[in-house]
Amino acid sequence: MDTKSPEYLRKHFELDYWGTSYKQSLEYILKYDHSPSINVSMQNSPGEDNRKILTFKERKRIKFVKRQKATYFITNYRGHPQDYVDLKQMEWHSIKVGNNTYQHYF
Repeated sequence: MDTKSPEYLRKHFELDYWGTSYKQSLEYILKYDHSPSINVSMQNSPGEDNRKILTFKERKRIKFVKRQKATYFITNYRGHPQDYVDLKQMEWHSIKVGNNTYQHYF
């Protein structure tokens, strides 16, 4: 078992069970996308819960929509540790810790 191989931990263990990295993702999007309204789709419900931590002004800009209508799709790979092959060419940003991806934005 080579725990240092790329993405080993992501593919074998829960990394971000509570979805706390979603806040960091939302803040990053808000910083670089200056649109008054931003359509975002989350892989799971902890992502939506993290919007509550943002300021009122930031929360107003984030609109949760289905993945097909989203400008950004954010995943923490919880319950779906595989790569999103269909979205790989649209990868915009990711959060990596060690050799493992904790968060992706498409």
